Amino acid sequence: MRVLAVDGNPDLGHLLIFGWPDDGCLVRVHSRCLYGEALGSQDCDCGPELHKSVDLFQEAGSGILVYLEQEGRGA
Repeated sequence: MRVLAVDGNPDLGHLLIFGWPDDGCLVRVHSRCLYGEALGSQDCDCGPELHKSVDLFQEAGSGILVYLEQEGRGA
C-alpha cells in the first residue's frame, strides 16, 4: 500500500493506493467519520462502508481510497 497526500496537502486528505491499480480499478471517495469509524455508531454506515471497500480492494487485488479530511455530515 502506498499513501499520498491529496494534492500534496495532508490537510485535505490522503490517497491510499492498494496494489497496482489500472484503468477501471475500484475507487472509494470517503469522508472522515469519527462516529462511524472509530466509535462504531449505529447512526451511520461510514465504518461498514469503509471496511467493505477495503475488502473489495483486497478481492480485486488493487484499488484506491480517497480519504478526505472532512466530516461527511458536518458532525
